Amino acid sequence: AINDASCLNKTEIYGIVAVRSVDDIARTLAFARDNRLSVTSAGVRHSMGGHAFRKGGIVLDMRTFNRIALNESARTVTVQPGATWHDIQNVLHPRFAVRAMQSSDIFTVGGSISVNAHGMDHQAGALARSIKSMKVMLADGSIETVSPAENKELFDLVVGGYGLFGVIVEAELDIADNTVYQTGRRVLDYKEFPALFAGEIENDRNIGL
Repeated sequence: AINDASCLNKTEIYGIVAVRSVDDIARTLAFARDNRLSVTSAGVRHSMGGHAFRKGGIVLDMRTFNRIALNESARTVTVQPGATWHDIQNVLHPRFAVRAMQSSDIFTVGGSISVNAHGMDHQAGALARSIKSMKVMLADGSIETVSPAENKELFDLVVGGYGLFGVIVEAELDIADNTVYQTGRRVLDYKEFPALFAGEIENDRNIGL
């Protein structure tokens, strides 16, 4: 049985595969096809609601599939889906930072992409905007390269697709300079906030978060 962070979705499953290589994923999908089993992917399982597993199915535990490679000249980082944002921050610090991530760094990249998460940076927007490209394994074991310019239809399905359209095996992400912010605070009536955001915050490139 497996559960998510809510402890409300205990599910009886066929088994768990601790993924360490692309071949682990391919062999699991082949086994699942031969035995007519469902396959789902899971990271730290904080997308609460039972999204990461199905009764009687196989769960790909991606947490051990977490290599990170920094390309300083291209200003990108290439990661396997089991890497957490905390892992990536440790590699990028002190010179660089991720361009977009969830507001907590405990999540895995694969999970964040699968829900198209957003963080606190209103200018960066949702995670999709900072993905340069991905490699995705389909149900037949083939691997497709997808990006906003290549295989865009599959790219749009995988980002925010909860793992229903393929298994992410690699993602290349934009990175940014690791700048230091000065914090500010203002107390106002909540009804005033939309006008404040539209008039003072949204188009001011000096406001980062």
